[in-house]
Amino acid sequence: MKLVSIGDFHTEAGATLADAHIAYHRFGHLLGDPHGANNVILVEHALTGDSNVAEWWADLVGPGKALDTTKWCIIATNTLGGCGGSTGPASPHPDDGRAWGSRFPALSVRDLVAAERAALHELGITHVHAIIGGSMGGARTLEWTLMHPEAVDAACVIAVSARASAWQIGIQSAQIAAIEQDSFWHGGDYYASAQRPREGLAAARRIAHLTYR
Repeated sequence: MKLVSIGDFHTEAGATLADAHIAYHRFGHLLGDPHGANNVILVEHALTGDSNVAEWWADLVGPGKALDTTKWCIIATNTLGGCGGSTGPASPHPDDGRAWGSRFPALSVRDLVAAERAALHELGITHVHAIIGGSMGGARTLEWTLMHPEAVDAACVIAVSARASAWQIGIQSAQIAAIEQDSFWHGGDYYASAQRPREGLAAARRIAHLTYR
């Protein structure tokens, strides 16, 4: 895993994250023009994923596999606000050095794409051959094609719709409630304690898996 700085990031809602960083993994070598035709495939992880796509998509990424790393340059970032190295709620707040926790701003899918695009630009890449992602990663893939169609030759959008239905919103509200009712939630400021809201998160995940099936 490597980190790239994207400077001060301004969210769609007007919040600012000072000196934000994005974590990423790269597999394979870039061939072609980083600003035109090339072999870069950007892989977008789902909500509980991270940038190590070769681990959670091990059957798909690697030499001779669907995302053949001898042919393609595979890049995957950890989303802004994620817990896989990018700036998020567990990161130190610039004012006091304590974890952002509940002070961390809400982020939109557009924010995630904007931050990722900034990270790619810092890596010297402004155009990719393709983007692929499922679930929340699919939402980011779709948003890429809408926000920056000139930067993407192809997209594979998996397991996501263009908008959230009332059913999805209701289910996700129940998941959020399960986490927030965990006695160790502490309003989102649990980083200074030795406990984490694991039971609430586990309940939310069980709800999620029932809806997937």
